[in-house]
Amino acid sequence: KADKLSRGVANKTLLEVPAAVKSYPQVSVQLFSSLAKQGIEEAESVIGGWMKEQTTEKSGQETA
Repeated sequence: KADKLSRGVANKTLLEVPAAVKSYPQVSVQLFSSLAKQGIEEAESVIGGWMKEQTTEKSGQETA
């Protein structure tokens, strides 16, 4: 929730968190604030990708 952080702290966090979770390739990190309308398109894209992966995995399992 980027709206809870100052711009400087948000940017610092955006740089630090990926390094902390780099051993988890399925994790993505982005700033998001519905109040400031920041990161909405990126969040939609990430969530859409997850949904597409789920659909693809389910389709593959049903035909196998």
